Amino acid sequence: MKDFRSIACCNTIYKCITKILANRVEGVLPDLVSMNQSAFIKGRRISNNILLAHEFMRNYHPKGVSSLCAIKIDLVKAFDSIDRRFLDCLLRAISFPDKIVRWIKACISTPWYSVAVNGSLAGYFKEGKGLRQGDPLSPYLFILAMEIFTQMPDSAASEGKLGFHPKCQGLFLTHLCFADDLMVFTDGELSSIRTLIYVLQSFYEISG
Repeated sequence: MKDFRSIACCNTIYKCITKILANRVEGVLPDLVSMNQSAFIKGRRISNNILLAHEFMRNYHPKGVSSLCAIKIDLVKAFDSIDRRFLDCLLRAISFPDKIVRWIKACISTPWYSVAVNGSLAGYFKEGKGLRQGDPLSPYLFILAMEIFTQMPDSAASEGKLGFHPKCQGLFLTHLCFADDLMVFTDGELSSIRTLIYVLQSFYEISG
């Protein structure tokens, strides 16, 4: 147990392996993740999306515009709720090498956990879903999962089911991602709100 680090709850050997995998994944993220997401992507800054959101919210109620809608969504326990079967299908769908997919799957699905009760460990158990905080792979896998969400409102907007916020129409922008937080922009029409609720519910059902 000499190489065990209790703060991260991962041993050093495991962290070395996941760091190697994380470096491989990090290199392809700019080509796979849309500009809506600015966190954890090399060459992007989360402050860019913060400034953009601030610009959208300035003078938010212009004259002559009847309805607007901007919703901030906090994904509660986002890392803990991702379904691992969803991740497996996602990695294969974006053509990750089969060997890399198997290694990633082994890293996120094989750990066992224990609970300390009055200073003593009370048995071991496996976790059914989610990504571990502190794991070098977790942020990258999470934003890949969020890329599926990004495609859903964008597709709805291109089909005319989700109306654009007046300030976002020229950018073809429906939302901004801040790691596990979202800001969604729409025209505020009832049909758009219904579509947005449907998109969120659909993503919840497929991602866990």
